[in-house]
Amino acid sequence: MLPLIFGCNDIDEEIEPIVAYVYLDENGVTIKASENSQPGETATFDGASYLIVDNETLHELVKGYPNNGVDLSKLVTSKVTDMRWLFQKPGYNADLSNWDVSNVTDMGHMFEGANGFHSDISKWDVSSVTDMSHMFESASVFNWDISEWDVSSVTNMNSMFRRAESFNQDLKDWDTSSVTDMSKMFEHAESFHSEIGNWNTSSVTSFSDMFAFASSFNAEIGEWNTSTAENMFSMFRNAEAFNQNISNWDVSNVKEMGSMFYNAKHFNQDISNWNVSNVTNMIFMFGRAENFNAEIGNWDVSSVENMVGMFILALKFNQDLSAWNVEKVSEYQDFAKQATSWTLPKPNFN
Repeated sequence: MLPLIFGCNDIDEEIEPIVAYVYLDENGVTIKASENSQPGETATFDGASYLIVDNETLHELVKGYPNNGVDLSKLVTSKVTDMRWLFQKPGYNADLSNWDVSNVTDMGHMFEGANGFHSDISKWDVSSVTDMSHMFESASVFNWDISEWDVSSVTNMNSMFRRAESFNQDLKDWDTSSVTDMSKMFEHAESFHSEIGNWNTSSVTSFSDMFAFASSFNAEIGEWNTSTAENMFSMFRNAEAFNQNISNWDVSNVKEMGSMFYNAKHFNQDISNWNVSNVTNMIFMFGRAENFNAEIGNWDVSSVENMVGMFILALKFNQDLSAWNVEKVSEYQDFAKQATSWTLPKPNFN
């Protein structure tokens, strides 16, 4: 390493020089700044000049890129803590592989709309990041291996890969134990079908729209801990391939199941033992779920207020639901409209 030295020697007293420099991390990729270096300083490493930046400088330089001629790979980001909304640039792509993000806590919306971004960021140390919401939303060509990322501090993954249409990487080893929000995480991620069944979801309260329109997804997620979940609205809406055993899910705290399996055309699993006693909304829950025909006549639906279109176009459903307590249901229009196979008794809404 070639340090950049700042300091001076007094005639009467020898002062030890202050050394500020950049160096290569042990991973062989990341360029880091020494602790005593300051934003705005430049230093040389391996014959190249690097600029040490802080939050404000980084955002300004990226805002002007590429017209400002800055080489983003020559920015040392060790002093940066906030990368939120950093790259809202359609068609944008640059080599960011050597960035030091070890002190960054917020990556929300970082690459949202960067539909040309496809840089290798596999060696990033994201262990300090708490917010990855919307991080790759609409980054439609991004598909790099980020399986080794340490996401153990992340609490928010809302819309993280939403509309990331090409993304399909192995994320099975991610530590998601701190995540509370996975809503829309893979919505419209049409290529994604990674095995994520061993994720720790014990802190997640919202799964709303998580796999909506994720047309390839059909991973085994039956062992997920859903005991803290409150919102499963549209979780598998238009997830046309999904048909996994989720019979053991603890949904006892869930209040919202509207459109949960809407147009989940292949889904037909035994969910008869689900405790849905706290659910208040089942609007369109099984609408267009063409193959669904599970025995759910024993469900406690006494808290449900809305059953509009719950089984609309559920073409194979035919179960006896006459024992359902629907006293609180005030909206039930088109409850079983065009559910053409249903001949057994229906709930008594009168």
